[in-house]
Amino acid sequence: MFCVVSALADVTLRTPFKNHAVFQRGIKIPVWGTADPGEKVLVELGKQKANAVADAAGKWMARLDPMEAGGPFEMTVKGSNEITVTDILIGDVWICSGQSNMEFQVNSGLNARQEVAEADYPEIRFLAVTKKVADEPQESTWGSWTLCSPKSAGGFSAVGYFFGRELYRELKVPIGLINSSWGGTPIEAWMSREVLESEPSFKVFITRWERAKESYDRQRQRYEEQLAEWDILSESAALAGEPAPKRPKPPVALNEFLMKPACLFNGMIYPLIPFGIKGAIWYQGESNAGEARKYQKL
Repeated sequence: MFCVVSALADVTLRTPFKNHAVFQRGIKIPVWGTADPGEKVLVELGKQKANAVADAAGKWMARLDPMEAGGPFEMTVKGSNEITVTDILIGDVWICSGQSNMEFQVNSGLNARQEVAEADYPEIRFLAVTKKVADEPQESTWGSWTLCSPKSAGGFSAVGYFFGRELYRELKVPIGLINSSWGGTPIEAWMSREVLESEPSFKVFITRWERAKESYDRQRQRYEEQLAEWDILSESAALAGEPAPKRPKPPVALNEFLMKPACLFNGMIYPLIPFGIKGAIWYQGESNAGEARKYQKL
C-alpha cells in the first residue's frame, strides 16, 4: 500500500507587503505573492476583500479598490496558511533612486544632530531596498519598513527624508519612501533592457558591455591557460632546484554594476513592480557626465 503526500507551499507576500507599510492612496492597490499553482488566495484590508488564484508558476495577484489617506489598517492574506500585516497606512509612496547623491544620509548632512533629534514623524515610513546586481529581472528583494524617528532617520537618504518631510507637512498624509539607490552607478544600469533596445542611440550601452564581456572572457580563458602552464613550469623548477617563474596576473574583473545595462533595474526596481506609487525622485548624473548628450534622452 502506497501513500502519496503532496507538499503544500505556504502563501507568501513579496517585499513591499510588510508591517508598517504605506500603500498608495487613490488607485487600485495591487497585492501579490506566491502559492501553490491553482491555490485560492483571499486578501482582506480594512472592510475590503479581494480574491486571487495562483497561476501555473505559483504567482498570484489581487487588486483592492482605491482608498483614501488614513490608517492604520491590518491586512490578512489567507490560503493554505494565513499572513497578517499590521500598521498599514494609506498615503503617498515615492521611489527615491540614483547614485551617491541619493544615498547620502541625514547623519552626514548639515545640522545633522538637530535634524535627527527632531525627526519624529511616525507617519513617514522608510523602506531600503537591498543592493543587488542581476542578469535577469528578479521577483523579490529584501527590506522592511521603518517608522521615521530619531533612532532611524539618521541612516536614511537625506534627499528622500527632506523631500518626504516637506510633502508630509504640506499634504498632511502618510508618506512612504522607498530608497533604491547605489553610489557610483550609471543611469543605464537602472533602465530596463527593453527600453535601452527601443532607442537606437541607447544601444551603444548594450554594445559596449557585450564587447567588454567578450574581451574579459577571452582574457580569462587565456589566463587559465597561462596558469596551467605556470603550474607545470613551477613544478619542474622546484624539482630542478630553480626559482619558480613569475605567476601570471588575472585580468581585471568587470565591475558589473558600473557597466552592465539593466543590472540594477533587474535587481532593485523590477521586484517592486507593480507596487502602487505616486512618483519617483531621481538624483544621479556624475557617472554619465561624459555623455551629456545621450543623457538628455536617457
